[in-house]
Amino acid sequence: MVREEEGCYQVCHYAYPIGTRENAHQLMKIRVLLFVVASLAVWALDSAAAQDKPEIVSATILALENKWNAAYKRGDIATMESFAC
Repeated sequence: MVREEEGCYQVCHYAYPIGTRENAHQLMKIRVLLFVVASLAVWALDSAAAQDKPEIVSATILALENKWNAAYKRGDIATMESFAC
């Protein structure tokens, strides 16, 4: 329920000077926009850091696989048994 009376808006029994309600609405939009932008920035930084982790894990697994293959080709049972533990 909004009524305009003598330079004021009356909303739910509260009177606001003209312009205050619009300014408050704009300020709320800016706050929400800043929150969204900050959240996206944090998410982007977090996902960029997370992309490095799979490369490290992948490199470690590949190195272990190469060691296993080299030990298999040499017939080095002791080295192969050390990987099984």
